[in-house]
Amino acid sequence: MFNKTSAIVLAITIGAVFAAASFASANRTSHHPRQLNFFAVATAYTQVDADGDGTLSVGDELVLQANDYDKAGGTQIGTGTVTCVAIDATAGNFDCQGSDVLPGGEIREVGRVLGSDPTHFHWAVTGGTDKYRGVAGQLDGTFVDSQLTQAAITVSLLDR
Repeated sequence: MFNKTSAIVLAITIGAVFAAASFASANRTSHHPRQLNFFAVATAYTQVDADGDGTLSVGDELVLQANDYDKAGGTQIGTGTVTCVAIDATAGNFDCQGSDVLPGGEIREVGRVLGSDPTHFHWAVTGGTDKYRGVAGQLDGTFVDSQLTQAAITVSLLDR
C-alpha cells in the first residue's frame, strides 16, 4: 500500500505541472473555466519512517519527484515535487502539498490521497507565482498503468 500511494501522489504532482504549462498559454483575463489534459510520469520517491518503527504509521512521509509531459508530443514541460504525510496509516490515507516549476513560474496544489481508491485522485490548485499568479481550480487524475507510475490528468482552472 505504501508504494502504491507514493506513486499516486507523484502522478498528482506531475499533473499539476502540466496544468500550469497549458494555463500559461491560455488567455489570462478569462473568468471562465478551462479544462486541460496532460500525462504524468513518476521519476523518484523517498519514504521517511518518521518514528523508526519500520511500518507505515501516522506522521510518516513520502517525498516525491516527477517529470511532466505534454500529451500531444511527449515533450517534457516541467518538474514537480510533493511531500505527503500519513494521516491514517491503516487506511493508507495521506495529506499532501506539491510545487511544480515551469518556464515562467510555479504552481501549488494540495489534497489527499485515499487508500480506498488509489487509482483516482482529486486535488485543489491553490495558486502560483509569476505567470501563474491568481490561478485556482481542481486537478483530477487516473492512473493508466498497473504500477501506478503514469497518470492521465485533467485540470479545471479559473483566474481569481
